Amino acid sequence: MKIIDFIIKKHPVWTTFGYIGLLTGVFYKHSSAGQSLSLNELGDFLAGAFAPLAFYWLVLGFFQQSKELKNSVDALNLQAKELRNSVKAQQKQAENAERSLSHQLETEQSRRVETALKNTPRFTVLDFVENKDDSGAEYLTISLVNSSATAHYVTVSSFSKMYPVLRSGLGKRDPGHPIDRIENDTEIQIDVFRPHAGGPLIINGKTINGIEFEQQFSIYSSTDGVFKPEEISFTY
Repeated sequence: MKIIDFIIKKHPVWTTFGYIGLLTGVFYKHSSAGQSLSLNELGDFLAGAFAPLAFYWLVLGFFQQSKELKNSVDALNLQAKELRNSVKAQQKQAENAERSLSHQLETEQSRRVETALKNTPRFTVLDFVENKDDSGAEYLTISLVNSSATAHYVTVSSFSKMYPVLRSGLGKRDPGHPIDRIENDTEIQIDVFRPHAGGPLIINGKTINGIEFEQQFSIYSSTDGVFKPEEISFTY
């Protein structure tokens, strides 16, 4: 196999020259021996002599084409492998970019929520006192303080037959009539008349950015029916 590989694949030019040299030697030997050939015989001799050489180059061309085809297949396989690696790298980059974008969105959302909370008013119950008016009607005075940002257009209402009255240093407001502005740390009082059992007390208003908020307080304890104002919900 090594001889065939040497002759056919690695040194075709030297093989060709060697074969031609061999033919020349044979022809010279016959000519020097006084054997002359006619033109027909010379043609037959040359045709028969060079037929193996032509077949040799045909086989050599076949091997060369096979080698080039193999190189082309190897190159295509290498390109396919590089393409797969490139796709994997791009997928990884896309995943990293998606995670980074998701983290940025979460951070931005958290920042917006934090900013919104800082700009959102929040009322806290300070104290409450049970009172009666001149007619003997029972009512509750609830003191609250705005413990956060400035509140705008603040109103007090109820789902039931409670009659809340909002009072502050800015004046008295009946239900549905807003106080334009309540600063941070400003105390307000709400008088709640309750001739019938009812639902929560509702404070509505707007933030400095115009976002509406709503805060609800229970007035009576659900267990023993005594005065006990507590926050039950806050939305904005």
